[in-house]
Amino acid sequence: MQNVVDQERHPDGYNDRNPDVRDPDFKYDNYGNLIADKDKEIKEIVYNPAWRASVRQVSGRQAPEPSR
Repeated sequence: MQNVVDQERHPDGYNDRNPDVRDPDFKYDNYGNLIADKDKEIKEIVYNPAWRASVRQVSGRQAPEPSR
């Protein structure tokens, strides 16, 4: 999946923060893991060797470390 387009534009619908369909909303690594999501303003997601995700940066600020 590259983009999500909410045709209805209802206020309770999908919040598309990146409406340009030429610019993908999502980025993936070579293994198919999501590494960025522009609609949720997630700039970086990294994975540890056990494939557990950790969000590193959200909308220009450091994301909190995940709870264990």
